[in-house]
Amino acid sequence: MTICTDILLFSACLTERQKLLRVISQLSEVHCLGTATTATLALRKVELLKPDVVLIDEDMLTETTVPLLTELKQQYPHLNLILLAYPSPQQITIAVQTQQLGILDVIVKPQLDDNEAEIKVLINQLQPLIDLVQLKKQARLSQSPPLIRYSHPIISGCSNHLSAFARRKFSAIELIVIGLSTGGPKALHRFIPELDSSLPCPLLIVQHMPPVFTEALADKLNDETALSVCEVKGGEEIQPGHIYLAQGGKHLVLTKSAQGKLILELNELAPVNYCRPSVDVLFESVANIFSGQVLAIVMTGMGHDGTEGVRCLKRRGALCWIQDQASSVVWGMPGSVHAAGLADEVLALEDFAQRINQVMFESGLCKALLR
Repeated sequence: MTICTDILLFSACLTERQKLLRVISQLSEVHCLGTATTATLALRKVELLKPDVVLIDEDMLTETTVPLLTELKQQYPHLNLILLAYPSPQQITIAVQTQQLGILDVIVKPQLDDNEAEIKVLINQLQPLIDLVQLKKQARLSQSPPLIRYSHPIISGCSNHLSAFARRKFSAIELIVIGLSTGGPKALHRFIPELDSSLPCPLLIVQHMPPVFTEALADKLNDETALSVCEVKGGEEIQPGHIYLAQGGKHLVLTKSAQGKLILELNELAPVNYCRPSVDVLFESVANIFSGQVLAIVMTGMGHDGTEGVRCLKRRGALCWIQDQASSVVWGMPGSVHAAGLADEVLALEDFAQRINQVMFESGLCKALLR
């Protein structure tokens, strides 16, 4: 028997509710439980109807949204929250704040005024998230054994794939590259502030996010850590102790200037793995021009973006860590790397910062990049 995903729509505007109900009606294997027009009503309906998903329209993204969503996630940890937002400064700020709570995703809301193309765009963005929720629901209903949560690093059993660098003491990492998607913002908020303030190498991040939202995410992370975090604008020379976040809607690549400097550039070439920015694009650019030791990290996210990039990096002797299934919102990207036999270590989210700090500093032999 097919299991439907139960969805509750949270929207105050009658016209927008009607448009979104039309969108929901075209999603596969979804049952709409109804609508809520106020925060009080939303809390009551969630308690009574127990939806799998609450779809929150942009007109509800106000200063009261964060307390509401905080209460919902505290009371119902398995509730999946999807936000529709316009790229206005206020909504961007609120959306970034809510991502720390572990919401499933933020989608830039298209104009739905009888525009079939835009309606189709929104359906195509929502359906993979609904499919993901359905898989998680089926797993819970089937009473699958609980996922193993690693309390310490697990070294991959695929010893034939371990590089020479992975087999010796990891004391000379000169660049860290990270790829994330669904669930990524919460993961970044969790471990970036815990990194040592004297991190002796640059850190490059691709987080699948819409344009304009990445700048707000970078600013928020910058406020939370002693390290310098910025959204890449293009032309930056990478520096030790700096964290560079790819700009939404543009690929991030590492290049080398005629003077041998390592420079970050952006481009708007076709999406790779349906993504722009793409983890594979960044990782492959690093593999092509960077001669030092690299640590590649693939964390929570749907799909398989990053697997081929990791493969390229490991041919150059890189080390690869992935996030474990239990602490991932979605184990698509890290699971794909694991299935390909490319992961050297599997770590729970809460262990990443401590492990990086340990690897970087325990021997006292780390060397900084670009002396």
